[in-house]
Amino acid sequence: MACPLPYALIRLAWSRGWAVGAPEPFVASLLRNQPENVYIEPTLASFAIGGVVLTSGLLSRWGRLFPRWIPGLRGKVVPMWFPLLLGGSAVVGIFAFGRGLLLAQLGVQLPGQLDTFQLWGEPVYDRAYWGAGGLGWCLFPLWSTSLAVALAGYYYRYAPSDQELVRR
Repeated sequence: MACPLPYALIRLAWSRGWAVGAPEPFVASLLRNQPENVYIEPTLASFAIGGVVLTSGLLSRWGRLFPRWIPGLRGKVVPMWFPLLLGGSAVVGIFAFGRGLLLAQLGVQLPGQLDTFQLWGEPVYDRAYWGAGGLGWCLFPLWSTSLAVALAGYYYRYAPSDQELVRR
């Protein structure tokens, strides 16, 4: 569950202009060329932190009922398809996204893959960019795998048994 936290912390630092995991010119240009990143970076961080909370909901009893603050659904049982569909699509997206950056950080060049350079000609996958292409992302394949395991556990814990299906 903690895999996306380094990503979230790096994104929050960038939104404040702090060069964490990337050279100062990279972070400065990030905010100078796109001033809206002051809002986008915390939003991306909140998605990662939200993923931590939702993953913990798959593992906890409180994840079986809708929270009180959702009008019309509060206290009702979460239908089985809801977390499986959303979590399953998140597994695919998180794995694909993190896999490419992890391979690039390891120096694996796939056929047809383009090199990525910043505006000033420095490769993004240089060691100085450990937060932009490394630590922030390399845990995403591990996160997607653990999320898939949590989804399987959720399914097997709450799926109706054969006897319940016969009674219906």
